[in-house]
Amino acid sequence: MKKNVYAIALAFLGLGSFSAQAQDQRLIKADKDLAPAGRSCATMEVLEAQMAADPSLAQRMANVERQTAEVLANPIANRATAGVVTIPVVVHVLYNTSAQNVSDAMITAQLDVLNKDFSKTNADASLTRLCLPAWPPIPTCNLCWPSGLPPVLLPPALCASKRK
Repeated sequence: MKKNVYAIALAFLGLGSFSAQAQDQRLIKADKDLAPAGRSCATMEVLEAQMAADPSLAQRMANVERQTAEVLANPIANRATAGVVTIPVVVHVLYNTSAQNVSDAMITAQLDVLNKDFSKTNADASLTRLCLPAWPPIPTCNLCWPSGLPPVLLPPALCASKRK
């Protein structure tokens, strides 16, 4: 009895796979029928039209290619200067109650901790777990509050807003 049930089940599975293959063949044929004839990307045509409208475009593109080749040929000479890179940080705080708000002093303290972490001058730098890779310190990175930038370009350093 079990053999008959298995035989019938296998027969249904086999017939189902044949119909699925037939459907796949119809889908493939339909996809081929819908494909456009010839080239469908107009990138080069658009570029040629832009070059015809702006003759200096070809020279600018050649300059970019030349500069890229120079950087790739001598990557060490093209590194950033040895000076400190200052990264202005803007903090957005969302809170429901006044007790949940974070003060400027707390955020400044956290920026100081992050700067010490990046330069590996923090007190617990030697306690880094061994499973983490030994990243070298980044002494040329400094996170700070933004200053000296036009207020139109940058929001206030601390944007605290109560959630509605």
